[in-house]
Amino acid sequence: MTPNPSLKAPTHYGSHAWPLGRLRSSSAARPSASASVAGLARTLGLANTHIAMPALRGSCQCGSVSFALSEQPTEATACHCVQCRKQSGHFFASVNLPKAAVSIVGEQYITWYQSSPKVRRGFCSKCGSWLFWEPVLRDWTSVALGSIDGPTGVQLERHIFVASKRDYYAIADGLPQNER
Repeated sequence: MTPNPSLKAPTHYGSHAWPLGRLRSSSAARPSASASVAGLARTLGLANTHIAMPALRGSCQCGSVSFALSEQPTEATACHCVQCRKQSGHFFASVNLPKAAVSIVGEQYITWYQSSPKVRRGFCSKCGSWLFWEPVLRDWTSVALGSIDGPTGVQLERHIFVASKRDYYAIADGLPQNER
């Protein structure tokens, strides 16, 4: 059977690609699900391509603002600074992405608060959910980890501004802690 040229599959998704051509069945009597997928991929002419992981999606609490991330987020950070504490009520956990990798629906409901000359914070004007933290002069944004729907595929990497953390909790996860 010849490959169907009208069927196009993504060849990669950041560092998370699933090679279909390498899937094998471990049971000779009955093909496993992975072998069935590999067989289907071969039938469709996609045996040496990769299937992309679905984009991460998220939203505010009321659903007026939603977003999709086209790249895998990086630099998962917990910020304990005074501004993040005041806005979130605790510390703020976020991930970084290039601005171009964040697609927003309902952008008219985002209010940007200029919290300092260098930083602005985006929240839903209807429900108040804090979604974004953005350095004004940079080409990236931070997305609130708690606003992402489902598994994120990331783990916190570090804590920052720990000198400003409050006394009602301890940081005992073993991750690096930066004073600033």
